[in-house]
Amino acid sequence: MASGEEMPLVVHRETRMPHVYALRFVIVLHRLTGSSANSIGNVCQGIALGLSFLHSRDIDLVDRLSSGRFFTRDELATFANRCLQRADGQGAVVTHYAKMRYDDFVEYVLWRFEAILHRANDQNRALLIEERRQFEKRVAAQRPKARAGAAEKERLGLSETQRALLLDVIHPDSPRNPFAPKLRRRNRALILIHYRYGLRAGELLGLYRSDYKNLENPPQLFIHIRDNNPEDSRARPARTKTRARMLEIGGDARDALDVWIDHRADRIDFPLSRKSRFLFVNEDGIEISLRAALGIFERLRDVYPELAGFASHVLRHDMNERYVEAAEKEGWDEKQVAEDQRYLNGWSEESEQPSRYSSTAIRNRSNRRIYKLQKKSVDK
Repeated sequence: MASGEEMPLVVHRETRMPHVYALRFVIVLHRLTGSSANSIGNVCQGIALGLSFLHSRDIDLVDRLSSGRFFTRDELATFANRCLQRADGQGAVVTHYAKMRYDDFVEYVLWRFEAILHRANDQNRALLIEERRQFEKRVAAQRPKARAGAAEKERLGLSETQRALLLDVIHPDSPRNPFAPKLRRRNRALILIHYRYGLRAGELLGLYRSDYKNLENPPQLFIHIRDNNPEDSRARPARTKTRARMLEIGGDARDALDVWIDHRADRIDFPLSRKSRFLFVNEDGIEISLRAALGIFERLRDVYPELAGFASHVLRHDMNERYVEAAEKEGWDEKQVAEDQRYLNGWSEESEQPSRYSSTAIRNRSNRRIYKLQKKSVDK
C-alpha cells in the first residue's frame, strides 16, 4: 500500500490479481477491527483453501447461496478433511489449525450469503434463513476432528537430555558448537532468548538494539509491535501477533545478550551493524532474515539427531512447560500462574493458550497426582 502497510491477499491462480470479495471480507471484518497481519494471513489461507476446493468441485458459490443449497454434508466432510492436510501433502496439520481454516472459510461463505439475503424478497428470505440454519448445523457436525482411535499428537518441549545438549553446544567455547566462530555469540543470544523467554520468531527478529535496556537493574527487554515497519527491508518482514510487553532479563540470557551486543559493534565482523537499528543482524550487519534464523535451528538438527524436531515454537512450548513445573514445585497459585503465562507470552486476558502450551507439564502433574492418590489407597 502507499502508506507502506503490508497485508496478505487471496489472489486468482491464473491472473495473480486479488480476489475482490475475499479482499473486501478481510478488510471489513479483520483489518478494520485491528487484526494483525499474521492473523489476516491465516484467514486468507482458509479462504484460499475453500475457494480451491470449490474450483476442484466446479461449484459456483453464488449459485449455491442464491438457491439456498449451500453445501452438502459430504462436501463439508471432504473439505474438513482437506483442512487437515498439509499444503505439501506430507502428513497432517494439528486439529486446532485445521478448525481455524475450516471456520474462516465458513465465515466467508456466510458473509457472502448476507448480501444475497439482503436482496431477497420476504418469501424467499424466510426460506433462505431456514436453509442457513440447517447449513450451520451441518457445519458444526463436520468440523475437523482428530483421527479416531489415536490421541492428537501434542506439541512438546524438550526433554531434560535435549535441554542439556542444547545449552552445551550453543556455548561459543564449546568444541561441539557447529557454527562459524564469528556467529557463535549471536546465535547463542538468539537461542537463549527463545529458550528462556519463549519469544516468537517475529518478535525476536523485530527487536531493536534500543529495546534492550542493559543499564537498568535488572536489564529490561521491551517487545514492541512494529508491523509495516519502513525500516525493515526483509522480503518477509518481522511481524508480532502478540501484545507488547516488558521482560526482565537475567542469568545466562543476560550474559549472552551483553556479549553479543559488544561483538555486534565489531566493524570487521559486522561492517554495517552500526547503521542498523535491529538487535540481531547477519554477517553484513543488516537485519537477519527469517530464513537465516530458521537455518540456525536446521543446522543444530542436522548435526545433532538428538534434537530432531527442534524449532522456534518448540522452545516456546518448552518455556511454558518449565514455568508450570517450577510453579508446582514452588506451590504457586495455579490461577496466578496462568495469568503470568498470559503476560509473559503476550496473550490476551481471556486466552486459553496457557493450557495448550503447557500440556506436557499439565499431563505430568496430573499423572503424579493420580499416582499419589492410588498409592495412598493401596497403602491403607
